[in-house]
Amino acid sequence: MRRFLGYLFGLLALAALSADLMQGPMQGAPLSFTSTADYWAAAHRSSLIGFNEFVEANLSASLWDWALLPALTWPACALAAVLSLFFFVIGRRRAPARKAMMFPRRRR
Repeated sequence: MRRFLGYLFGLLALAALSADLMQGPMQGAPLSFTSTADYWAAAHRSSLIGFNEFVEANLSASLWDWALLPALTWPACALAAVLSLFFFVIGRRRAPARKAMMFPRRRR
């Protein structure tokens, strides 16, 4: 599941970067990155406001001010890339344990 989320956020990072490139340099304008909050507000503004109210009421108002709000002002492609790397790191597979050989070799 963690690797799936890593791929999902990786695709979101690529989609956000391509959208920024299509709106900027491909149209002859300078490159400008769209923040995560702008994308979220365009998709569903009331859920962004509800998330803000939930965090301030149930967790901490300073958590919203010091951690989440600055993260939401990052470019969407950067935040999605960081989340993708996070899920890939915590979801990496461990090497299987080596099984003991049935007939171990003797060292000379």
